[in-house]
Amino acid sequence: MLNLILEIIVEIIISILLHESLHYLIACILKLNPQVKMHNLIPSITYKNTHEDIKNLLVGAAPLLMVTLIFILPNNKWFVFKVMCFCQIFNILPICADGEVILLSIINLLKNMKKSKVIIGIVVFILTLTLINIYVQKSESAIAYNDHTPRMIKTSPSDIMKRIREKKQGIYYFGFPECPWCIELLPVLDESLQNANEKAYVLNTHDKTFTQPLRNELTAFYKQYVHQKRIYVPLVVSINDKHEIKVHLDTVKGHNAKVSRMTKSQRKELRHILDQMVDFKK
Repeated sequence: MLNLILEIIVEIIISILLHESLHYLIACILKLNPQVKMHNLIPSITYKNTHEDIKNLLVGAAPLLMVTLIFILPNNKWFVFKVMCFCQIFNILPICADGEVILLSIINLLKNMKKSKVIIGIVVFILTLTLINIYVQKSESAIAYNDHTPRMIKTSPSDIMKRIREKKQGIYYFGFPECPWCIELLPVLDESLQNANEKAYVLNTHDKTFTQPLRNELTAFYKQYVHQKRIYVPLVVSINDKHEIKVHLDTVKGHNAKVSRMTKSQRKELRHILDQMVDFKK
C-alpha cells in the first residue's frame, strides 16, 4: 500500500513538473524571458507579456502536448500520470490562469482574423475533437491483460521452472502484461483451456521473483526447444505424459500486435493452434 501511495505521489509530481516545464520551454523559444517562482513548494512559470496574442496562446496551451503521452506510454502503467495528462484538456477552460490566457488570446486573434482563417480554426478544432473521440472509443474496446481467470494457475516462477525442468505434464504460459502479443493471445488461450476443461501455469517474465538464474534456465530451454537465443513472449509450452514437449511462440504469422488487433481469421487460426497444444498435453 505504501509503495502504491508513493507511486501516485511521484506521478503527480512528475506531471506538475512537466506541465510547468512545457510553459518554460515554449516561453524560452519565443524569447519571453520566463522565470521560475515557487509557491508552497509548487513551481510556477511567469514570462514577459509582449501583448502578442499568438505567443500568449502558445505558452498557455503548451501543456496540452502532455495529452499525446497517453498514446505513447505503455498500457497498465503510469495510470495516475495518464489521468493528469488527460486533464490538461481542461486547461483550455477559463477556470484557471492558463485557461483565461488561452481564451483571451483566442478572442483577440479571432477579432483580427479573416473569415477564411476562422473557418480553418473551426475545422482544426472539430478534427481535434474527432481524434479524441476515436481514442476514447479505442480505449474502451481495448483488450486488457488478464491472467487471473479460473483456468490460470498462479504459482512461483521457481516452481514453474522446476516443473519444466522435470518435464511434468501440463500447459505453461510465459508472458508479461505490457506485451501486446500476450494481451491478444491470453483470451484465446483461455477459451481453449475452458473448452477442454484444462488449466495452464502462468509465469510473468517481468515479475521481480523471476530471478536471473531462473531466467538463464528459461533461456537454455528456449535454445533447445524454441530455437531462440533469448526469451521472446508469448510462449505456450505443452508437456504430455510421455514427457514430450511442444511449443508455440507468438500469436500467428503476419500479425503485428503493435499495429493492429488480430483479424477474425487470425484469431481462428490461433485458436486452432492452441487447441492442438492443449490436446497434446493429454
